[in-house]
Amino acid sequence: MPFQPVKNVLSTLPKRQGWREYQQFQEVLSCWTDVVGAAVALQTRPQNVAPRGVLKVATSSSVWAQNLGFERRQILSKLNAHLELPLTDLYFSCSQWQPTPQPLLVVKPPSALKQAQLIQSPSPQTAFQRWENSIKRRSQHLPLCPRCQCPTPRLELEQHDGLCNLCSVR
Repeated sequence: MPFQPVKNVLSTLPKRQGWREYQQFQEVLSCWTDVVGAAVALQTRPQNVAPRGVLKVATSSSVWAQNLGFERRQILSKLNAHLELPLTDLYFSCSQWQPTPQPLLVVKPPSALKQAQLIQSPSPQTAFQRWENSIKRRSQHLPLCPRCQCPTPRLELEQHDGLCNLCSVR
């Protein structure tokens, strides 16, 4: 098959089968969000224009498909106002729905020091030291057990005749 100039190839495209539906589908994609609104556009995706001008639309659930089916005449008239070749009908179905992957959330640490802390996990001794310090901070206002001198919640002291749980068992 010999090479042909681009001009010749482009002139044959409109004569090919499916070209008209392809152009119509591209027009639908360009105006879909404007016609149905942002909330509906997030739950729907036009799939293709079938022969005889029927637009097939994937929905995120059967509930969306049913509700939009009730509104299809209004959506069709709004959509046709934007199209060169009008559509004849709309078909909503959840069978072709493919969720789009969510973009990854990129979190940048405020400084290089924080980044180094995120990458390196602390040694067991450092982790224990942090835990011990947080326990001391939390328990510094608690009363002490008279026998072992450990900080003990008031309710615990009241339940065990003024002793902590461990001392009351001994």
